[in-house]
Amino acid sequence: MISVSCNNQNQQNASKKSETTVDNVSTPIQKVKRDTLKSTLPSQHSTTYYSSQDSLAGIEVKKDSLIMFYTGNTTKASDHYQMNFSDTLYKDGTLLKKGPFLTLKNDSSALRYIVNEWNDTIISLIYLERGNTLTYIKN
Repeated sequence: MISVSCNNQNQQNASKKSETTVDNVSTPIQKVKRDTLKSTLPSQHSTTYYSSQDSLAGIEVKKDSLIMFYTGNTTKASDHYQMNFSDTLYKDGTLLKKGPFLTLKNDSSALRYIVNEWNDTIISLIYLERGNTLTYIKN
């Protein structure tokens, strides 16, 4: 969902809220490392995971891409993302947190997550914009 505001004060507050959310999110257990994450990604075949909160919502992971979907709806180009894992998160040249982090990018957006858990059966991510945890379980 995209929210647009013409009020500069709202934009400043949203920016501050985003920074505060990042600062208030605790660093995940360091057992999840970027190299480990890359080794668990499927190289040829895609792997499907479904949300633990909504059985119709899911993600499909393949090599270095991720597709978000909702069963019964057609996926659009904006549902396809390139994945990038990193060990640090910077904003305007300042180190905010140490990772691991996942950034999903496409032509229209960039989504940033802290990786809580990522293995053969579960993916657990904290969405930095809101601080909510998203958990996906392998189909």
